[in-house]
Amino acid sequence: MSLELLLHQLRASDDWKEDAACRGMDTDLFYPELGDPTAEARKTCVHCPVQAQCRRAGMGEVYGIWGNTSPEERRLPRRQAGRKVTTYRLPPLNGLVEYLAADGDEA
Repeated sequence: MSLELLLHQLRASDDWKEDAACRGMDTDLFYPELGDPTAEARKTCVHCPVQAQCRRAGMGEVYGIWGNTSPEERRLPRRQAGRKVTTYRLPPLNGLVEYLAADGDEA
């Protein structure tokens, strides 16, 4: 397979994103902290013309609202299909921005 064909297929597989109701919105809305409300993100998804494509794209994602589904809602179909479900916990990000900004300046 040529590189041009591969790039064309990759672009075509993401074309649905152009029509997404959330396009251009703040992505933080769709990646709430544990326990934060998701109603506003879900309200955006309800009438989205590409909700089904988004849900399919999000099936492997363990974070965020994808196609009006939460990570918990997406885990159930994976379990029913017999796929292993792994949950990851991110470490606290306190100080990460400062650490990255220092970029080795502190020695």
